[in-house]
Amino acid sequence: MEQRIEQNLVARLGLHRIDDIEPEDIFIIGFPKSGHTWFQNLIAGVVYGIDTRNIPQSFVGDIIKDIHAYFYYKRYLTPTYFKAHSLPQPHFRRVVYLIRDGRDVMVSYYHFRHARGDKVTWEAHIKTPTPSGYWHEHIQRWLANPYQADILTIKYEDLKTMPIQQLQRFCQFAGIERDIEQLQWAIDNAAFDKMQQREEHFGMPNNFPRDKRFIRRGKVGSYKDEMPPEVLGTFMKYAGGMLRQL
Repeated sequence: MEQRIEQNLVARLGLHRIDDIEPEDIFIIGFPKSGHTWFQNLIAGVVYGIDTRNIPQSFVGDIIKDIHAYFYYKRYLTPTYFKAHSLPQPHFRRVVYLIRDGRDVMVSYYHFRHARGDKVTWEAHIKTPTPSGYWHEHIQRWLANPYQADILTIKYEDLKTMPIQQLQRFCQFAGIERDIEQLQWAIDNAAFDKMQQREEHFGMPNNFPRDKRFIRRGKVGSYKDEMPPEVLGTFMKYAGGMLRQL
């Protein structure tokens, strides 16, 4: 009975199961804290023409859905865009893979875990795999591309220093045309200070604590003044080879 009611409700609302995807759909994938929220906001501006300064992140998340957080989604356009931290799977056919310096990733992830109440130590944080595995292994798996997906790789650092060029690459990959003024408009609206102001006003979804900051620094090289030297040494034992490769 409950299943039939749910199916009727989903049909009336025009919802799709989160695993009901089309071949044209595009997945924004990377290890956690690699810039997904930022890129979601850039997509909202570039693809949908949305001024992200005056809307909550939950609205952005409604049009670029996190596959780990929802069972259903609304399809507004095809391709539809999804956010994920997953390892390669056969149904990820078109992928924008975000890569960020693992040292900065681990700093950002450490603060995220503490904000959510997980008082993990630095050493345990580095040595224990996340639900997405280890940073270097995640990248290794995606660079190997075992299912021959169509992949566009974007480095966080390049997106910070050359945002226009990186979004032009994205537009070419997605098959859309936008002029430089449109791209710059989306970039300006999704600047970190703008996202921080919006977070202060609206908060963040998924019950993120209002007294903590989700949009933190976003700085390239933040590990230099935030990661203890001995912890950096441990991380380099795990991931130094991948850092040098990249």
